[in-house]
Amino acid sequence: MEKDNFMEVTVIEEKKPEPTERRKALVSDLIARIKTAKAFHEKPFKQMFKDMDAALKGFDDAEWNDTNYVANILQRHVQQRTASLYAKNPQAVATRRDRMDYAVWDGEETSLAMAYQASQTAAQANLPVPFEAQAIIQDYMAGQNHRKMLDNVAKTLEQLFDYFMNEQTPSFKSQMKGLVRRVITCGVGYVKVGFQRDMDRMPEVSAQIADVQAQIDYIQRIAKGAAKGEIEQDDPQIEELMLSLQALTDEPMMIVREGLLFDFPEASSIIIDPMCRQLRGFVGANWIAHEMYLTPNDVEEIYGVDLKNDYNSYDVKGRLMSDAQYERKAYGEVDI
Repeated sequence: MEKDNFMEVTVIEEKKPEPTERRKALVSDLIARIKTAKAFHEKPFKQMFKDMDAALKGFDDAEWNDTNYVANILQRHVQQRTASLYAKNPQAVATRRDRMDYAVWDGEETSLAMAYQASQTAAQANLPVPFEAQAIIQDYMAGQNHRKMLDNVAKTLEQLFDYFMNEQTPSFKSQMKGLVRRVITCGVGYVKVGFQRDMDRMPEVSAQIADVQAQIDYIQRIAKGAAKGEIEQDDPQIEELMLSLQALTDEPMMIVREGLLFDFPEASSIIIDPMCRQLRGFVGANWIAHEMYLTPNDVEEIYGVDLKNDYNSYDVKGRLMSDAQYERKAYGEVDI
């Protein structure tokens, strides 16, 4: 008689304090600000979507009919501009900032040469080195050593930056090339610089440092569901959990990485304070929001919050599912 294989899961949940009314009011106020700003920027956002659609198809839907011939002039223009603007091998350069490194020496080569000459003359005559010459020489040597140290720090920064650019997946260079295309098409593009720490997962999905943190979060979410009885023993997610555990066991000992993380969000996903007067430097903006679409499972894995049924569903174009379904029916399309 064979026994059915089963897995016992024990999950200890940490009780999180309920947010105060002040915190709830603050969150509601922030959401209202973002919604108001999104409505304020509705016109440029629509223009971005229109430009992206035209660059993808090669023509504008409003000016297209079946008698026209498609010549991919827009795509050719974007590709040529990208090739001319994009650096084939971008490199970060760190340099030492100019500053007054000397307190005694005046920076003149003649005064330094005179100080060395006075020191040599005193040494040949077995006399003590003049105080002024000794102070100039010591100050010069201390300044040179300090400059050398800063140059080594700058070189280390360059090597670390290059390492994290190559460590990220997809590669930094390929994503930067996509950013150039996005700027040519939409007129604006953004780069978010973050830092991925130990046992911390960021919601950005365009790139991440290669690790298994997302896999660990997924395992924890499935384990919680199994412990609560929400997932049956024969559920396919249990099999996924066991396979994930096996894959995690096969990973090397270093399972979590940390370092710089470069995210390239869509141009239409960045909502800026309407008080902003200039995009370069976000002059006048008091806040900047990044709109991201996450599944309920992603929210639970990243933030540890179970949304249950308290969320809105959106389609691939960012529209509410109810609105999208209504639009499909209005055009006579059939829901499958």
